[in-house]
Amino acid sequence: MTAGIYSQIRCFGPFRLNIETGELWKSATKIRLQGQALQILLLLLEEPGRLWTREQLRSRLWSGDTFVDFNHSLNVAVNRLRERLGDSAEDSQYVETVPGIGYRFVAHVERAQPAPPEHQPSPAMESTASGNFGIVRTIKSPAHTVGVALACTAAGVVLVAVSFLGIRFGVTKFSKGEGQSVRLEIALPDEVAMGWLDAVVISPDGRRLAFAGPNTDGKRLLWIRDLDSLQPHPLPDVEGESAFWAPDSRSIGFFSESGKLQRVGAAGGTPITLCDAPGANMGAFSGHGMILFASNGAAGELRSVPETGGQTRIVLRPDKSKGERSLNCPAFLPDGRHFLYFSRNMDRSKTGIYVSTLDSAEPKFVLPTASCAIYAPPGYILYIRNDALIAQPFDAATLKVHEDPFTLTEDFGSWDVQHRRFFSVSDTGVLAYRGNDAPQTQLTWYSREGKRLEMAGERGRYLQLALSPDGTKVTLERLDTTSNTWNLWLLDLQTGVSSRLTSDTGVDTDVVWSPDSREIVYGSDRIGQMDLFRRTIGTTQDRLLYADGNTKVPESWTTAGDIVYMTDLRHVYLLKADGSRKPVPLFTTGFQSDEPHVSPDGRWIAYGSVESGRWDIYVASFPDFQNKLQVSNGGGAQALWRADGAELYYLTLDGKMMVTETIARATLKTGIPKFLFETSLRHPKPVLDQFAVSPDGQKFLVAEPVERVAKPITIVLNWPSAIRSDHAR
Repeated sequence: MTAGIYSQIRCFGPFRLNIETGELWKSATKIRLQGQALQILLLLLEEPGRLWTREQLRSRLWSGDTFVDFNHSLNVAVNRLRERLGDSAEDSQYVETVPGIGYRFVAHVERAQPAPPEHQPSPAMESTASGNFGIVRTIKSPAHTVGVALACTAAGVVLVAVSFLGIRFGVTKFSKGEGQSVRLEIALPDEVAMGWLDAVVISPDGRRLAFAGPNTDGKRLLWIRDLDSLQPHPLPDVEGESAFWAPDSRSIGFFSESGKLQRVGAAGGTPITLCDAPGANMGAFSGHGMILFASNGAAGELRSVPETGGQTRIVLRPDKSKGERSLNCPAFLPDGRHFLYFSRNMDRSKTGIYVSTLDSAEPKFVLPTASCAIYAPPGYILYIRNDALIAQPFDAATLKVHEDPFTLTEDFGSWDVQHRRFFSVSDTGVLAYRGNDAPQTQLTWYSREGKRLEMAGERGRYLQLALSPDGTKVTLERLDTTSNTWNLWLLDLQTGVSSRLTSDTGVDTDVVWSPDSREIVYGSDRIGQMDLFRRTIGTTQDRLLYADGNTKVPESWTTAGDIVYMTDLRHVYLLKADGSRKPVPLFTTGFQSDEPHVSPDGRWIAYGSVESGRWDIYVASFPDFQNKLQVSNGGGAQALWRADGAELYYLTLDGKMMVTETIARATLKTGIPKFLFETSLRHPKPVLDQFAVSPDGQKFLVAEPVERVAKPITIVLNWPSAIRSDHAR
C-alpha cells in the first residue's frame, strides 16, 4: 500500500473513510453511504470539532440554482448519516447537533499509518487454516477474523483493509482432525442491491456462492461469486429466486418469475424448465436424480420432480387432522432418501423440524424450532433459535439429536426463517450466511409531485397496508416478534391511534375493505389452510367466510358485494361477500399473476402478471377477463384505481410512481403512463401492497423502509472446529 493511499484514509472509532473514493468501512464491512449524507461526512471531516452552521452547509453542498426543501433535505441527510454510523442525536458519538445552529464532528479522527512490523503479514501467515489466504492475519480465537496491514495508531487497533487487498483462498475437504476456523466478512457487492430476504448459498465443493438480487437496472438475476474472486458476476438473462446447488456444484436449481422450476449451469447458458411451480420456493437435489421442493408457497405441500424434468409428484401434504398448517424448507440427508423439513403446527409445541422419506414414510419429529434447518457434515443440524444460529449434533443413521446444541452466532435475526434459509454449508466445512432482521417501516404521505408531506403512525415491522375507501383508516400487517407471525393492526389516520385487530398464532394477511369502509375481509391460516374471514370494524368477532382446504387470499371487494380471491397465483374466483353462494371460477392465467383489483364501476380489473417475461400491469374486462390491454411499459406492479376510476396508478420495478388516465366506454382506453415521483421502494414486491392512494388521487401513502446497514455475507472456513475448540475449553 502506497503512502498516497494512506493519506486518503480517515479513521474514527471502528470506521475508516477513503476521502478520495468515498468508500466507508466498519472493520471488514463496507457501509453504503452516498449522496448528501456522504458529502456531509466529508465536509465535517475536513475540520473535526468545527461547528458548521446550517447556512454554511447549504452554501457548500446545495448550489444556488437548486430548488429543494433545504431544511427537510438536510435533516434527512444527517439522519441517514447517523443511521449508517449507528449514531443518535440524543447520545452523539460522531455527529453532534448544536440546536438552532448546525453540526460538528466530535469523535477523534486520525490519518491511517502503515501498520507496525509486528502487524504486517509474514510468509508464515499466508497459508493458515485450510488453503491459501493470500495476505491475511489470523487472530487466535475460536472463530478467527482475517486481517490486514492498515493501522490507526492512536486507537491502537488493526483494521481490515479489504478495500485495497484482495483475499484469495481455496478450500479443501475438511477432516475430522483438529484445526482452526476462520471467519470472513464480505461486504455486499455494489453491482447488486441485495435485499433483506436475499440469501446466499455456498456450493457443495465450497468454492462458489450463489444468490439472487436486482442489478442496477432493477432486473432480478442469479449471481455467482467465486470465493477466489473479488466481484460477483450475473448469469446473463437468468432471472429467478431461491437458488439451490446440485451435488456436483456444476448447476443450480431456482424458481423463475414466471412460476417455473428451472435449472441452469453454474457457468450460465439457457435455463431448462423442469416443471410448473407457481408460488413455490425452497428446493433441494437428492443426489439420486430427484428434486424436492415446497409447492404453492409457505402453505403448500412438498413435491418431487426428476432433476431432468417431468411430472411432479406429491410427497407430503400438511396433515390437517394433526394441526399442521404448512410444510416448507426440504433438505436431504446424506443418503439422498431421507429429508428434513419444517412443519408449522397450530400447536406450537409440535412446530419444528421433521424427517421423512421420498416414499412417504411416516414423518418423525426431530426437534422443536420456529425455523428452517439443514443437515451439516460431519453430523449436525443447523437452525435458528432465539435469533441465534445453532448447531445441534445429529445422528443421520438413528435420526436423533444428541448432546447439547452449540451457538455459532448470537446476532442472526429471525425474520421469515420459517419460509427461507439464510444459511448454508458445503461438504468441505464452509459455512455461509447473512444474518437477517425485519426492517423497520414508516408510513409516509407524499403529494403527486413527490413532496414529503407527513408521517402516519409510528415506525414498525409492516409488510402490507390497505387504505379504507373513505381514506380515514389503514390496516397494517405487522410482525409479532413473539410468535414470528403476521397479525393485523388498524391505524386511525385522523387520531393517529393504532390498535391491534388480530392476535392469533396464525398468519393474517391481504385485507380488502368493503365499499362503505365498515368491514374487512382477510386471509388467515389460524384453523389450518389460508381461509377467508370477515370482520366489522369496531368489533372483536370474526366470521369464517369461506374455507375449502385450499390456500386463498382476497384481492378486491366490488361495489356489487363480491369478493375476488386468488389461489396459486393463477386461479381467480368470485365469492359473494355474505357467503351465500359457492365461489365461481372466473379465470385461470397461464402465467404467475397477482393483485387483481376491480375498478370502482365494476367493469374492469387491473392486475400484475409475468406474461411479458417480467411483471407488468394489465387491464381486462370484468368479470369475463376479455379485451386485455397491457398498461405498463417496461415493467410494473401493485396497480390501484382512483376512487372514481379515472386514473390507474402503479409502481415501476425500480420504484417510480406512475399514473395513466383511463377512459371507460365500450372498451377501456388508457393514456401514456406518466411519471409522478420517485419512491423509496427501490425494488417493490409485485405480490405485496406497499402503497395506497387517497380517494381523490392527490396523496400517496407509502410504506417506506427505514434505512439501516444491511448485514454482510459471512464465511466461516472449517466451522466444525469452532465447536471442538469450545468443547475443549
